[in-house]
Amino acid sequence: MSSKRILQVNELIQQELSAIFRREIEFPPSALVTITRVNTVLDLKTAKVSVSIFPTQKYGTVLSIIKKRSPFIQSLLNKKLTMHHVPSLTYEIDPEMHYIDEVDKILDTLKK
Repeated sequence: MSSKRILQVNELIQQELSAIFRREIEFPPSALVTITRVNTVLDLKTAKVSVSIFPTQKYGTVLSIIKKRSPFIQSLLNKKLTMHHVPSLTYEIDPEMHYIDEVDKILDTLKK
């Protein structure tokens, strides 16, 4: 399967998951949750979803909500996508958020 096809699948999954998160999943009111990246393996069996969560203090709460609702999210995605194989999803915190959080702490320190 071409990498162009995988990129299209990644983009489609990211768009649909963003819509599902917005409409169907209730996160804490102060949490901003964004799907930053989807990486699907070539055989389309699995995909890793990178999630950005702000503020970082909400990581645990938001990830537990996502993991608890994961079967529901997967079923909605399966219904929405018209693909022969819809990848099984796993979720992770976007590693770039750690850098952003550290830069933010440094800037706060410099302001004081």
